[in-house]
Amino acid sequence: MEISQKLNRLSKQNNVIALEKQLEKLKLQLNESNKSCDKILELENKIKEYYTKKTVSAKIRSRTKWAEDGEKSTKYFFNLEKKNGQNKLWQRVKTENGEYKCDIDSILNEQVKFYTKLFATEGWDKTAGEQLCQFMVDKVSKEKIKKC
Repeated sequence: MEISQKLNRLSKQNNVIALEKQLEKLKLQLNESNKSCDKILELENKIKEYYTKKTVSAKIRSRTKWAEDGEKSTKYFFNLEKKNGQNKLWQRVKTENGEYKCDIDSILNEQVKFYTKLFATEGWDKTAGEQLCQFMVDKVSKEKIKKC
């Protein structure tokens, strides 16, 4: 999936580069005709749209709390996105037997084991679950269940 995303990103970048080159050629050949001016404006709008989308997506991925309209500081947002990604990265994980795993494959395997065990239905004490449900204030009625 990462490869297809990278190829898609490269394709978009190459498309914008081609648009920028076309724009430069048109500016060099600028005639006072409306066709050239219209084409230049169209290309400039496409390029601007690409960079605007790129900025918006960086703002979203960086989860910034503030962003002003018209702001073009994409470097800030890309760096913030990168920092957020590094903060989410697990450096090490402690296994059930007390060992620490530091390589990415071992960390992923331990995460899978943990969540598999957490959400497994084996070893569930039915009476304890029923006792817990007795203390629930709002119980779902059969009518509400049917509506879902």
